[in-house]
Amino acid sequence: MFGVIALFDEQTEQIINDIWKELREKLISFYAEEVEDRRPHITLAS
Repeated sequence: MFGVIALFDEQTEQIINDIWKELREKLISFYAEEVEDRRPHITLAS
């Protein structure tokens, strides 16, 4: 099995973090807080 993690540029990462913050404030999702220092990313695996 192989895996690749793709990270976003700073601007895109900030946009995603803002979305995560809004989801948390609306009590919809706490995904960003489940792991310390979680960064937005895309995981590709085969």
